[in-house]
Amino acid sequence: MPILERGLKERSTEVKKKSSQIVGNMASLTDVKDLVPYLPRLLPSLKEVLVDPVPEARATAAKSLGTMVEKLGEDKFPSLVNELVHTLKSDTSGVDHQGAAQGLSEVLAGLGLSRLEGLLSEIVINATSPKSYVREGFISLLIYLPATFGQRFQPYLGRIITPILSGLADESEYVRDASLRAGQMIIVNYATKAVDLLLPELERGLFDDNWRIRQSSVQLMGDLLYRITGISGKTTTEGEEEEETGGTEVGRKALLQVLGKERRDRVLAALYIVRQDVSGIVRQSSMHVWKSIVSNTPRVVKEILPIMMGLIIRNLASPSFDKRQVAARTLGELVRKLGE
Repeated sequence: MPILERGLKERSTEVKKKSSQIVGNMASLTDVKDLVPYLPRLLPSLKEVLVDPVPEARATAAKSLGTMVEKLGEDKFPSLVNELVHTLKSDTSGVDHQGAAQGLSEVLAGLGLSRLEGLLSEIVINATSPKSYVREGFISLLIYLPATFGQRFQPYLGRIITPILSGLADESEYVRDASLRAGQMIIVNYATKAVDLLLPELERGLFDDNWRIRQSSVQLMGDLLYRITGISGKTTTEGEEEEETGGTEVGRKALLQVLGKERRDRVLAALYIVRQDVSGIVRQSSMHVWKSIVSNTPRVVKEILPIMMGLIIRNLASPSFDKRQVAARTLGELVRKLGE
């Protein structure tokens, strides 16, 4: 035990990681009665590694904490959950928030769904707190919960979508970044479910008055479409020639199969229109996504033209000058490329 205690306090990241792993493994390999007497000595050091500047060290400490709580029971760690929640509510560093969020997600995964259900309402409420540092802390938690719980978390996705999407336009850059990562984590872990939950919100987000929401919606929609089509999304957006696209026929069929024709046409039409957005950042992002997933722009534009014209007319009638401008630009682009 003295060796482990020293290892947890070493400056070397590798030593701290290995020491944390051993502590977690001991919870699985030893009798509870043999390890419990040493918890008061090991736990403080393990908590220090949980807020280490190196992400790998934090992740290892978080997994060890989760394993220990799962094997030994929450009664051996009576204040741990409350301490981690308190850290997420505190005006502290981003590293502390990330460590507490990752640690709490692993601990809750070890305790099971009933403990998560008892805490989820508080998590959602705090994710929309008036205090930006509280929002950052709890939205950071939403990054890790889907990954630690896996498919068990799927029934709860609907409850966390709203605060994540609201955070995309937050005044705090840290909250916006955390919200974007949380949305990406949902897409990575629940691609099929994300289509039903996220896609309708992202479609609305493409035409939101806030450019940050439009930008984040384009990025998340791109991640989701890349996941569906199985492409990397790495392509160039330089040049105007549509032949430079990176989409494939396999990707086109995948979109049709997963989304269905009507929804696919609606998504692509919205994405095409946003290529004329008043924000240069949004235009560049949407152009990148379009060129990554569409293999033949003239053919696709003709296929989605009826739905696109409906969206254009709706935006031309909008009270928002920006939306009318975007719609007019798109209409001009269509006439130029397809002819009258």
